[in-house]
Amino acid sequence: MEFLGICHESHMTIMTLGVTLITYGVTVIAHARIFCSNNGYKYEGEWENSTMNGYGIIYLPNGKRYEGEWKDGKKEGLGVYYFSTGKVYEGEWKNDCVSGYGIFYLPNGVRHEGKWKDYELDGYEKYYLPNGIEFENNYK
Repeated sequence: MEFLGICHESHMTIMTLGVTLITYGVTVIAHARIFCSNNGYKYEGEWENSTMNGYGIIYLPNGKRYEGEWKDGKKEGLGVYYFSTGKVYEGEWKNDCVSGYGIFYLPNGVRHEGKWKDYELDGYEKYYLPNGIEFENNYK
């Protein structure tokens, strides 16, 4: 089954199972699969209890994008975040924060992997440079 979303400037359109449901403001109807908001956000994915739960993709108006797992409207579990600068984070999330093992891919070819807690290094990190040089550190 294919789901389609339509953005309107004055309201948010929600599409689920071929039926269009329209809501004004920020209330989202449970089991919706795709919505577009008037401020440029677009979400495609699973819903439960009127919020993002399960796997989904959110497109932000500034060119950023997150693809991954959600719990109670927050990034939780495994996911990939695409920054508008070309940087990419792939790894674990907890309570909407980079937490656990993950890898940052930088536009200049550097790969930075490690263990994170609330966006801060929390233990091991390793850098892989485009010229083949590697180095690692341990933080606590």
